[in-house]
Amino acid sequence: MEALTVIVLTVAAIVLAAVVWVFLLGSTQTQTAAPDFVFDASLIWISSGNCRLSLTVKNTGSVILDRMDVIVNNVPLPGISLSNLPPGRSASGSVTVTGTTACPSPGSSVVIELVGVSGQNTVRKVARVVVQ
Repeated sequence: MEALTVIVLTVAAIVLAAVVWVFLLGSTQTQTAAPDFVFDASLIWISSGNCRLSLTVKNTGSVILDRMDVIVNNVPLPGISLSNLPPGRSASGSVTVTGTTACPSPGSSVVIELVGVSGQNTVRKVARVVVQ
């Protein structure tokens, strides 16, 4: 009878250890899932105060990027829709930069910031781009 009790307790301990291990493995993988991306931007001067902004974004993270917010010289820029970008994929877009985000003359530099959003997580990347 004692041997049977020892065997049952041993099996129960092994099962419990396996359940805890699977739980910890799952929570570790969830925590390591993070958004990340790289981008390439260019500004082509069109006319006085107007530029064409072209962006290519590659999702280098491990989760889908729900959306990308584009900010030019500290002003949010509507018009480029880069959303639902799966890991490993790239997307491109372009828009004319005018008005409050007026483009300076060729040779000037402009600060472009992209904010990638995935759920509650955000990643910010900034680049200084020379107007061509």
